[in-house]
Amino acid sequence: MLYYPSFCEKIALWQFGRHFSTGYLSFSAMLKGMILVKKFIVFLALILLAGAGYYGYTNYWPSDEIAEMNPQNTQMVYMEGILQTQRDVFIEEQGELLLKASYVEAYTDKVFQFQPETAVYMENNRPVDIEVPVQMHNNEPYLPIAFIDSFLNIDWIYREEDQMLIMEEKRVCRLIAEVIVEEAVIRQEPTIKAPLFQVTLVPGDQLVVYETHEKWLKVRTENGVIGFIHKKNVKRYEKCRP
Repeated sequence: MLYYPSFCEKIALWQFGRHFSTGYLSFSAMLKGMILVKKFIVFLALILLAGAGYYGYTNYWPSDEIAEMNPQNTQMVYMEGILQTQRDVFIEEQGELLLKASYVEAYTDKVFQFQPETAVYMENNRPVDIEVPVQMHNNEPYLPIAFIDSFLNIDWIYREEDQMLIMEEKRVCRLIAEVIVEEAVIRQEPTIKAPLFQVTLVPGDQLVVYETHEKWLKVRTENGVIGFIHKKNVKRYEKCRP
């Protein structure tokens, strides 16, 4: 015997089905929304991680790029760690290093007079013979640095392979930075992102200090490499001549 629901029962069943369908759809929509939110959070986290990684790399990851000592392959002259702007300050002839007389004059504030094969300078309006042989190149007088280093009161290093002349005043005392860690490096500029020079440093190495910065020192190695080393890698003290 078949049962036929009454009109009221049909209305009740329809209402139940409508509410059930609406609730299911609402739950399904809510579930989809939660999934989208979760995907957005994961995407945002990845963006933040990538940004943090890039910031860390650009600011805290040291460069391992190798610096060139003389990339232009031109003559370089340093006085107390400062690159000089005057051109053709020195020449090398038959293994001898010659300084341009005009540079010596500018450095000493003395006026030279050049005679055949010798030079004199004026002091209290009187000529003083410094007994230094003069050599002319392109109508410019040059003086052998080996003869006049004591007259100029300078020490000097010549890196022939890099065409680099380094001069320093002969001071009674100098600030020295002594390397205290393994794998310390010297960089081209005072930042870990600057290229580094191919120079091996070991604890105990002594570096001449030219300048002091907030976290860095401008230094020179024993063989004439000039650059910057982090303060945490050295201890500083004054070294005086006997």
